[in-house]
Amino acid sequence: MAERFTNAKQAAMPTSWASLYTVPAGKVAFVLGLLAASRGSGEAGCYVQWLDAADGNAACTITGNLSIPNRASVELVAGKILLKAGDQLQGQASAANLLDLTASILEIDQAEEE
Repeated sequence: MAERFTNAKQAAMPTSWASLYTVPAGKVAFVLGLLAASRGSGEAGCYVQWLDAADGNAACTITGNLSIPNRASVELVAGKILLKAGDQLQGQASAANLLDLTASILEIDQAEEE
């Protein structure tokens, strides 16, 4: 199985849901790190969710309205999050352009079921 480390970013997070990362077909992905950081222009609430492609894109909250202080960053993932092909990682902020969201991801080829 091939493995590939990658990253994804959402600079200047918007106030509506926006996709940060979508798992490619034939892959599974582990979110190893997820960091929300202030852009130095004020405090804002951070919202992050993932959409389950196998369940009609049902949303599952990772964090809701977590306050990120001005000039600070917060690690949002204490462990790992497993996502499957088609699943999406999304984010939004309570105020536009105040936060950045960065993900560190390990993609692995999904073995075909026999």
